[in-house]
Amino acid sequence: MKNTKGEWRIMQCLVKKADYHGQTETVIVDEDNRNILNRKDPTEEAANALLIAAAPELLEAGKQAMILLEKYVPKKYLAIGMENLRQAIAKAEGK
Repeated sequence: MKNTKGEWRIMQCLVKKADYHGQTETVIVDEDNRNILNRKDPTEEAANALLIAAAPELLEAGKQAMILLEKYVPKKYLAIGMENLRQAIAKAEGK
């Protein structure tokens, strides 16, 4: 399964449904501001949902990997990869 490509981000949207009109909801959107869980392709939507469901475990694994890499791998080999990992963890933690 292929998930939606590109950078995902959080967006606050006004709800237009009758029961919730005027309230806001939080959605995850792609680069074109389209909700990643409201797709025409059900396979893509399912892949996005699986990735979101795995996010807590991926975050913890990333944190553990960062600790081990910093401890056992020489810094000269870590520069780019570690910065990408740090940025991904910071994004997941809302920093």
